[in-house]
Amino acid sequence: MARIRAVLLDVDGTLLDTRDAWVRAFDAGLAAVRRTSIPGSVAAQWIGTPIETIYVERCGLSGDDLAKAVRVFQQVEAESVREGMRAYPGIREALAALRAWKLAAVTNKRHDTTVEALRVTELLPFFVLVLGGDSVPRKKPFPDPILQAAKALDVTPSECVVVGDTENDVRAIKPVRYSRKFSDGRGLYLLVTPTGGRYWRLDYRFARKGKTLALGIYPEVPLERARSRREFVRNLLAHELDPSVLKTALGTHVFVVTMREWAMSQARRLNDLNEHCAADLDE
Repeated sequence: MARIRAVLLDVDGTLLDTRDAWVRAFDAGLAAVRRTSIPGSVAAQWIGTPIETIYVERCGLSGDDLAKAVRVFQQVEAESVREGMRAYPGIREALAALRAWKLAAVTNKRHDTTVEALRVTELLPFFVLVLGGDSVPRKKPFPDPILQAAKALDVTPSECVVVGDTENDVRAIKPVRYSRKFSDGRGLYLLVTPTGGRYWRLDYRFARKGKTLALGIYPEVPLERARSRREFVRNLLAHELDPSVLKTALGTHVFVVTMREWAMSQARRLNDLNEHCAADLDE
């Protein structure tokens, strides 16, 4: 396996909390063409996807309306850098700990906006390269940004670690020469094989023994669902239940159904909490 020489980090949702600024920019873009397809608070689930793709596929924009909406989005986003973007807690310390490697910020956000956002949040000095969505012919999930960053850093793609938080970062992963793990944290990772297979796996410990659990195949199991399955497993472990034994005993189908029921119960608990809080406010 090639040694790691560079770390390529996404920006929105990974380094910086940009959600509020993104929502304002998204709503402004639609308002500029007098469309209200979906509110930015809903569209925020697709942050990381090229804004052009969201406006086309989710809002039905095209032609001049699309061009105007994108232009306004980018303008409002750039204007909101100072008051609408902040680094997540612990990011500066994490970047400082990674200084042994070449660091690059690789994002679908415009290059000038990205540079200004990193400068304002005092993260810019950590990076030897900043690559925006307008720096490459095709944005993520195409591999162009990763390949160009590797070339600019004078390393091979296999010598890079890619850090991101959205489905696009997963989709940007291409077949590798040797099987490789791409971590999502808390034991969850995507195992990519030379034949192109992508398998979700979860490493955990039970009774002082290391174990691995299969959580599905990508893209049939997307990132968010894999994360939900990870939290379900961690809930089992918190109750001193071994998920591997439970899965073997009950069967995959029952295991998944049980997980779905757990997720629904969590949603009901959240709904009950919201109603309780609303009642308190009414009083």
